[in-house]
Amino acid sequence: MNWTDAQREAIQTTGEDLCVTASAGSGKTAVLVERVLHLVRERNVPLERIVAITFTEKAAAEMKDRLRSECRERENSGPREEMKRWRELARSVETARMSTIHAFCAGLLRQHALEYRMDPPLDPDFTVLDGAESHLLREEVIEAAVEDLLEQPHEETLRLAAHYGIYQLKAMLAAFLRNPVTAGRLLSEKDFASPERILAYWRKHVEQACRDCLLGVGRSAAVRRFQRTFEGFGGLCTKPGDGREQLREQSLRLIAQIAALREPARIEQAIRAYLEWKVPGARKANWPTDAAFDELKEAQDEFKKLLLDCLTPPRDPEVEQRSAELTRDAVVCFRAVHDRYRAAKASRNALDFTDMILMALDMLRSQPGVCERIARGIDHLLIDEFQDTDREQYDIARLLCGTASPPELFIVGDAKQSIYRFRGAEVEVFETAKERRKTIGLHRNFRTVPEIVEFVNDLFTRTGLLEAVESQYVPAEAHRAPVNECRVHFVIPERAEDKETSSERRAREAAMIGDWIAAACSGKTDARVQPKGSDSTRRVTFGDIAMLLRALSDVHIYERALSERNIPFHVIAGRGFYERQEVLDVRNLLEAIVDPWHEPAVSGFLRSPMVGLTDDSLFVICRDSGVTAALVEGATPADFAQPEELEHARRLYKDLRAERGRPLPDFVRYVLERTGYEAMLAGLFLGGQRVSNVRKVMQLAEVFAKTRRPRLSAFVRYLDDVAASEIEEGEAALQAEGSDEVTIMSIHKSKGLEFPVVILPDLSRGVNAGPASKVVFNREYGVVARPYEPSKSNAAEPQIYEVMKRDEKAKEAAERARLLYVAMTRARDWLVLGGSVTSAGRGKVPADSLMEPFASELGIVGMSDGTQLSGTGWSAEVRRTTATAAVAPADEGTRETPDWSVLARRLDEAPVIPATQRTFAVTTLAHRMYPSDEEPGTGGVPKPGALDPLLRGTLVHRYFEKWDFRTGPPDVASFLRREMPAARLEDRLCEALESATARFMASDAWKLVTEAVDIQRETPFILRVGDALVEGVIDAILDGDTILDYKTGLQRESRRHMYEAQLCLYAEALSRLRGAAPRRAWLFYVDTGELAPADISRERVAMVLEHAAKTIETVRSETLSNEMEVYSQ
Repeated sequence: MNWTDAQREAIQTTGEDLCVTASAGSGKTAVLVERVLHLVRERNVPLERIVAITFTEKAAAEMKDRLRSECRERENSGPREEMKRWRELARSVETARMSTIHAFCAGLLRQHALEYRMDPPLDPDFTVLDGAESHLLREEVIEAAVEDLLEQPHEETLRLAAHYGIYQLKAMLAAFLRNPVTAGRLLSEKDFASPERILAYWRKHVEQACRDCLLGVGRSAAVRRFQRTFEGFGGLCTKPGDGREQLREQSLRLIAQIAALREPARIEQAIRAYLEWKVPGARKANWPTDAAFDELKEAQDEFKKLLLDCLTPPRDPEVEQRSAELTRDAVVCFRAVHDRYRAAKASRNALDFTDMILMALDMLRSQPGVCERIARGIDHLLIDEFQDTDREQYDIARLLCGTASPPELFIVGDAKQSIYRFRGAEVEVFETAKERRKTIGLHRNFRTVPEIVEFVNDLFTRTGLLEAVESQYVPAEAHRAPVNECRVHFVIPERAEDKETSSERRAREAAMIGDWIAAACSGKTDARVQPKGSDSTRRVTFGDIAMLLRALSDVHIYERALSERNIPFHVIAGRGFYERQEVLDVRNLLEAIVDPWHEPAVSGFLRSPMVGLTDDSLFVICRDSGVTAALVEGATPADFAQPEELEHARRLYKDLRAERGRPLPDFVRYVLERTGYEAMLAGLFLGGQRVSNVRKVMQLAEVFAKTRRPRLSAFVRYLDDVAASEIEEGEAALQAEGSDEVTIMSIHKSKGLEFPVVILPDLSRGVNAGPASKVVFNREYGVVARPYEPSKSNAAEPQIYEVMKRDEKAKEAAERARLLYVAMTRARDWLVLGGSVTSAGRGKVPADSLMEPFASELGIVGMSDGTQLSGTGWSAEVRRTTATAAVAPADEGTRETPDWSVLARRLDEAPVIPATQRTFAVTTLAHRMYPSDEEPGTGGVPKPGALDPLLRGTLVHRYFEKWDFRTGPPDVASFLRREMPAARLEDRLCEALESATARFMASDAWKLVTEAVDIQRETPFILRVGDALVEGVIDAILDGDTILDYKTGLQRESRRHMYEAQLCLYAEALSRLRGAAPRRAWLFYVDTGELAPADISRERVAMVLEHAAKTIETVRSETLSNEMEVYSQ
């Protein structure tokens, strides 16, 4: 290989520590591998004395593969002894010390466990908890710890629970344990020992943060962008005295002033004077266009927001004191829970990933002799992707390299590609590591055509977006020959005239992207790519294309657009796995087997390919007898269009219910075999992927059975909880190397990869921040507990919180710029940038979107279809409309079929998270709180020949719902014919309803409803109890303050507490919904005509809520199989 001078220097330089900054596409991995070969070949360094640390296990494996491949090439030429040496080296690659930092630290701990003095002693046979297992253990510890601490009582925990509530307290503790590095720094910080010390600590950091912010604002890239914007409007105003023009001039003077000042106080004084300046009158008539006036106004408003963020936040002494006291309580509570979490892991002889880092660091610090011996066994320490490390990992390297016999340190990375801050990466560490070390820059891009390289250079040079990591952007140098054509396309649909939802905007954008792909791959455009290692070009294929998204929550919109055009695709990872239709079908069937009264699940099963009922057929079933009755009780509507399919569903369901006692993995496997679902999926579009996904559900069951009680009901709740929690889970791995499918993945997943054609859709997506946490962690400033004042919408905040918020906002913006850089530099031959604009005004994109730099710097949003724009060495084309969709041909003769060996080999093991039931029916919950002899809603076991009490109760409620109490009751016979035309007991049903009607009209309940001015019937609600959701329907609400609930069956003492608990939950739901508690609640017993009051006093409701929370936890800890048995009878 022909190395550049900079690459050769990075490969061959030894005798000193070295830092290599490698831009995207500069061949850093090849340099790293070649350096190892150089050390072995030229410096005679034994391979076992070289340690290489990578970011992922996959990267470590790829490094070994490259190293092994290079050795194989060299073993076939040269002197015999040299060939033998390379063969031996190739064989030893497998045991080479190339791994992640976690694996490296785990090895150190196991090797030196007996020398590491800690309490309790470390067992070298410790197990490593993966992310899911850690999550499980944290939840268990938090639940037990909170209960224990409140019962002691633990004063600090009691105060936190009283101030924030139990739910928020647990959420805080979970956040604390999820951030163990920040937590470790916090717990060792003496400045949090008392409220007074906390206040002093905060004041010091607030002053320093505000000073740094004020000194930096005048020279920031953001202010320079505003300066260019304001200068661009110069000379447009026709009247110099116009207020908008005066503000423009004043803004430019302020920018020059704050850039020259060096005293924070004077800078703040100048900014405050500017913000307080009263703008004279401004008129659009003084400007060439209304658009110019509006654009300048928007820029000035944004400039003021930026300046406001630089000012010292206001300070409220009472808020500061209260916050410091709460923070002190939080730290004490955190420490107590942290100790319990450590003890829980110790009792299991287990460590999590962070433990391995922190304990290895502690061992090296506290045991100098151990550190010295470890260092003596390493001659060269190489660390890849150093921009994604953190302070603790760097300290491990520093300690090893600070011994008497230190290894040479070689670190390689690119601060511009640091995009894993959410995983703990601290890009500042990379900048620190470069200090006092020789630095070599690799800036030649071997990957990308010059036209894209120069476009990237121009964007980041002119915007200064990367100034947080490069004060002056260093342009990349293109290695490939120019293609002399436009290789950057913007795909942005025209602004809609009517108001659109975000989904509708994305759908139009996705359609245009789908058309672009279809046209490029069908030869209708001249899009060509140059394969690596070839001098020739060829037409674009689907397999050349990667769609990289910032977030995958709306990926289904883009999938639909591709499917409609017969474009094959593969999703590498995302949160959509559990919502794939084939996975939903299996989930619905399993849910229906557990609970036949779960009508949405039963409907989903009947509608799936396993049965194949149409929507019209389902509508007929729902109208006549209900889906459960049709499936379980054999009720078939007259003249039903699909009787054979329905009968097949019954036989299938009966067989599966009979087999549900099998071990969980065997049962799920049996479900797939008995239904033949895999064979059905195999013939569909992307059938191989669909089959792979349902097989992954089977493997999920296998993993679940190894770690939890292997009950079907628990597994179903687990799947529901995973889907509700949006746990990230990629589709099952199926795509083979070289397969001709569009790849869809997140930008983060694409790190380190490259593709001939990169499409960046949905660049207009903003950030949905959500509500701020009550306790906020920050690596630099520690922690702050914010006082909770629900009665105040704009309550004052602690100063340190405002500083933390400002710091977080700046770091998010910096990482957003790096994310855009990473995304754009994945492209080899084509770069397509997609987005959309709002329908409001002139059309906008969010300020925190990846499209914003293109909108503000290039004016993309305002350009028309076909506009060409260009810069030095690059050109781009803007597409706002699309021709008729160029649908890719579907080759039915070569439709994909699954490779079963691939399916068996590539099913990735999925993480297991807690199978926590999230939703509870109010009737079921009330029955569990106060059990009676019968299940809720049954009214006992019916006598032979009697009406089904569940059916009778349902009809009574439906009849009362349809009854306008101001007129006479509905005709019972007409009601039954309309509601249940297939019922075989119409005469007896008529008699039952007529009797119930007579009793109702003769009761005190009739007076209640006839005197009510407003009656709301069948009001659904969802009530949050802790982290669970209780759902139900209130029969009737009278005049907004009275609850009326109908009960069939006799008034029994055994059920009274259960019914009252149900009404208390209704009352709480109504209170939260409307902001006022209901005054009264009544139970009307339909079969006796009795009207009984229910106690819904504040004290009684509070007691019921507490009981409900405890019952929910009890239910979650056990299987619901016994209850499901009752329902199945």
